[in-house]
Amino acid sequence: EGIVRWSFTEVLEAGLQTFKAPNSEELMSAASQVAH
Repeated sequence: EGIVRWSFTEVLEAGLQTFKAPNSEELMSAASQVAH
């Protein structure tokens, strides 16, 4: 569960970075990681 929470935090941070500097490839990469 700890790993899941850590990963979730990483995704949130990545999402914030994406919103600050929109990047299609970065967004798709993040979505791909979440899907897997």
